[in-house]
Amino acid sequence: MLPKKMNGWRTGSRTPIIGSRDRCPAIGRFASELGLLYIDSVLSSIVFTKGDEMAGKNFGLLNNFIIAAVVLFLTSLILGNAMVFSGFWGLLATAAVIGLLNFFIAPIIALLTCPLQILTLGLARFLVSGLMIILASNWLDGFHIANYWWAVLAAILISILNSAADRLLGAKG
Repeated sequence: MLPKKMNGWRTGSRTPIIGSRDRCPAIGRFASELGLLYIDSVLSSIVFTKGDEMAGKNFGLLNNFIIAAVVLFLTSLILGNAMVFSGFWGLLATAAVIGLLNFFIAPIIALLTCPLQILTLGLARFLVSGLMIILASNWLDGFHIANYWWAVLAAILISILNSAADRLLGAKG
Protein backbone atom coordinates (compact mmCIF):
# COMPACT_ATOMS: atom_id res chain seq x y z
CA MET A 1 0.00 0.00 0.00
CA LEU A 2 1.47 3.31 -1.08
CA PRO A 3 1.39 6.34 1.22
CA LYS A 4 -0.86 9.25 0.32
CA LYS A 5 0.69 11.71 -2.14
CA MET A 6 0.87 15.41 -1.32
CA ASN A 7 2.10 17.80 -4.01
CA GLY A 8 4.31 15.16 -5.62
CA TRP A 9 5.81 13.96 -2.31
CA ARG A 10 5.02 10.85 -0.29
CA THR A 11 3.62 11.70 3.11
CA GLY A 12 6.00 10.76 5.88
CA SER A 13 9.15 10.49 3.79
CA ARG A 14 11.65 12.72 2.09
CA THR A 15 11.60 10.53 -1.01
CA PRO A 16 9.73 12.14 -3.90
CA ILE A 17 7.50 10.17 -6.22
CA ILE A 18 9.04 9.45 -9.63
CA GLY A 19 8.89 12.63 -11.68
CA SER A 20 7.34 14.89 -9.12
CA ARG A 21 5.92 18.04 -10.69
CA ASP A 22 9.13 20.00 -10.35
CA ARG A 23 11.21 17.24 -11.95
CA CYS A 24 9.42 15.60 -14.88
CA PRO A 25 5.61 15.55 -15.14
CA ALA A 26 5.55 12.82 -17.80
CA ILE A 27 7.39 10.39 -15.54
CA GLY A 28 5.05 11.26 -12.68
CA ARG A 29 1.95 10.32 -14.66
CA PHE A 30 3.59 7.15 -16.02
CA ALA A 31 4.94 6.09 -12.63
CA SER A 32 1.71 6.80 -10.77
CA GLU A 33 -0.16 4.56 -13.19
CA LEU A 34 2.31 1.75 -12.45
CA GLY A 35 2.44 2.53 -8.73
CA LEU A 36 6.21 3.03 -8.79
CA LEU A 37 8.21 5.11 -6.35
CA TYR A 38 11.32 7.05 -7.26
CA ILE A 39 14.24 6.64 -4.86
CA ASP A 40 15.86 10.04 -4.91
CA SER A 41 19.53 10.15 -4.08
CA VAL A 42 19.48 13.89 -3.96
CA LEU A 43 20.81 15.34 -0.74
CA SER A 44 18.53 18.31 -1.19
CA SER A 45 15.70 16.01 -0.18
CA ILE A 46 17.45 15.79 3.18
CA VAL A 47 18.81 19.31 3.53
CA PHE A 48 15.77 21.12 2.13
CA THR A 49 12.89 18.85 3.10
CA LYS A 50 9.27 19.88 3.44
CA GLY A 51 8.80 19.72 7.22
CA ASP A 52 5.00 19.98 7.18
CA GLU A 53 4.76 16.74 5.19
CA MET A 54 6.85 14.65 7.58
CA ALA A 55 3.79 13.01 9.20
CA GLY A 56 4.23 14.82 12.48
CA LYS A 57 8.04 14.83 12.35
CA ASN A 58 9.51 18.28 11.88
CA PHE A 59 13.21 17.57 11.52
CA GLY A 60 14.38 21.12 10.90
CA LEU A 61 17.13 22.30 8.63
CA LEU A 62 19.98 21.83 11.11
CA ASN A 63 19.02 18.24 11.94
CA ASN A 64 18.66 17.40 8.27
CA PHE A 65 22.02 18.98 7.53
CA ILE A 66 23.61 16.82 10.23
CA ILE A 67 21.95 13.75 8.76
CA ALA A 68 23.30 14.66 5.32
CA ALA A 69 26.82 15.03 6.73
CA VAL A 70 26.58 11.68 8.55
CA VAL A 71 25.32 9.98 5.40
CA LEU A 72 28.23 11.44 3.42
CA PHE A 73 30.67 10.28 6.10
CA LEU A 74 29.25 6.73 6.07
CA THR A 75 29.41 6.70 2.28
CA SER A 76 33.07 7.70 2.41
CA LEU A 77 33.75 4.89 4.91
CA ILE A 78 32.16 2.38 2.53
CA LEU A 79 33.98 3.70 -0.56
CA GLY A 80 37.34 4.04 1.19
CA ASN A 81 39.99 5.99 -0.72
CA ALA A 82 37.65 6.62 -3.65
CA MET A 83 35.86 9.32 -1.62
CA VAL A 84 37.98 11.41 0.76
CA PHE A 85 37.32 14.45 2.94
CA SER A 86 40.11 16.66 4.29
CA GLY A 87 38.51 16.76 7.71
CA PHE A 88 35.39 17.68 9.63
CA TRP A 89 35.00 21.09 7.97
CA GLY A 90 35.54 19.55 4.54
CA LEU A 91 32.72 17.13 5.28
CA LEU A 92 30.36 19.92 6.37
CA ALA A 93 31.27 22.07 3.36
CA THR A 94 30.67 19.13 1.04
CA ALA A 95 27.26 18.41 2.57
CA ALA A 96 26.29 22.07 2.12
CA VAL A 97 27.57 22.35 -1.46
CA ILE A 98 26.03 19.07 -2.62
CA GLY A 99 22.74 20.05 -1.00
CA LEU A 100 22.76 23.44 -2.72
CA LEU A 101 23.77 21.97 -6.09
CA ASN A 102 20.99 19.41 -5.84
CA PHE A 103 18.51 22.08 -4.83
CA PHE A 104 19.32 24.59 -7.60
CA ILE A 105 21.04 22.81 -10.51
CA ALA A 106 19.93 19.16 -10.39
CA PRO A 107 16.24 19.89 -11.18
CA ILE A 108 17.29 21.72 -14.36
CA ILE A 109 19.50 18.84 -15.46
CA ALA A 110 16.79 16.35 -14.52
CA LEU A 111 14.34 18.25 -16.71
CA LEU A 112 16.80 18.16 -19.62
CA THR A 113 17.29 14.41 -19.15
CA CYS A 114 13.56 13.72 -18.80
CA PRO A 115 13.40 11.37 -21.84
CA LEU A 116 16.28 9.32 -20.46
CA GLN A 117 14.57 9.16 -17.08
CA ILE A 118 11.40 7.89 -18.75
CA LEU A 119 13.34 5.16 -20.55
CA THR A 120 15.14 4.06 -17.37
CA LEU A 121 12.10 4.50 -15.06
CA GLY A 122 13.97 7.10 -13.01
CA LEU A 123 17.27 5.27 -12.60
CA ALA A 124 19.03 7.94 -14.67
CA ARG A 125 18.56 10.20 -11.64
CA PHE A 126 21.62 8.55 -10.12
CA LEU A 127 23.66 9.76 -13.10
CA VAL A 128 22.52 13.33 -12.41
CA SER A 129 23.31 12.96 -8.71
CA GLY A 130 26.75 11.61 -9.60
CA LEU A 131 27.33 14.70 -11.70
CA MET A 132 26.43 16.91 -8.73
CA ILE A 133 28.96 15.04 -6.59
CA ILE A 134 31.66 15.50 -9.25
CA LEU A 135 30.87 19.23 -9.43
CA ALA A 136 31.21 19.50 -5.66
CA SER A 137 34.52 17.64 -5.83
CA ASN A 138 35.81 20.06 -8.46
CA TRP A 139 34.72 23.14 -6.50
CA LEU A 140 35.89 22.12 -3.03
CA ASP A 141 39.46 21.60 -1.90
CA GLY A 142 38.35 19.53 1.10
CA PHE A 143 36.58 16.82 -0.91
CA HIS A 144 37.83 14.40 -3.54
CA ILE A 145 36.16 11.55 -5.39
CA ALA A 146 38.11 9.29 -7.75
CA ASN A 147 35.98 9.58 -10.92
CA TYR A 148 32.44 9.86 -12.26
CA TRP A 149 31.50 6.20 -11.77
CA TRP A 150 32.61 6.31 -8.14
CA ALA A 151 30.35 9.37 -7.83
CA VAL A 152 27.41 7.43 -9.28
CA LEU A 153 28.10 4.61 -6.83
CA ALA A 154 28.26 7.19 -4.05
CA ALA A 155 24.87 8.57 -5.18
CA ILE A 156 23.36 5.08 -4.97
CA LEU A 157 24.84 4.52 -1.51
CA ILE A 158 23.63 7.94 -0.36
CA SER A 159 20.13 7.03 -1.50
CA ILE A 160 20.22 3.75 0.43
CA LEU A 161 21.62 5.41 3.56
CA ASN A 162 19.04 8.21 3.33
CA SER A 163 16.28 5.60 3.26
CA ALA A 164 17.83 3.87 6.28
CA ALA A 165 18.05 7.21 8.12
CA ASP A 166 14.36 7.82 7.39
CA ARG A 167 13.48 4.45 8.87
CA LEU A 168 15.74 4.80 11.92
CA LEU A 169 14.53 8.30 12.76
CA GLY A 170 10.90 7.29 12.64
CA ALA A 171 9.77 8.81 9.35
CA LYS A 172 7.02 6.52 8.14
CA GLY A 173 7.34 5.61 4.49
